[in-house]
Amino acid sequence: MSDEEKAWLANHPKIFWHLAPTSYRIEQIDEKGQYRGMAADYIALLEKILCIEFEIEHVPSWGQILKKTQNREVDMWGTATSLVIIKPKERVLV
Repeated sequence: MSDEEKAWLANHPKIFWHLAPTSYRIEQIDEKGQYRGMAADYIALLEKILCIEFEIEHVPSWGQILKKTQNREVDMWGTATSLVIIKPKERVLV
């Protein structure tokens, strides 16, 4: 890990993570409010290795995820969000 990456993590001990509304096979919040799925195992491992905490929020719509991203309320998206295609004229994350 680079010094710049280490510094960023030191300044962001809690990373805000928003789940996609339709990613239940990969990750989900279960009926007890627990983060579950294959991605949850990786996130738990990263928390231990990097000594950080992910604060996970399930956001019910793509529109809300994009709005929170525009407002810098989220550091990263859930795993299934890589399946989203944003049309060039709708580029809101630049």
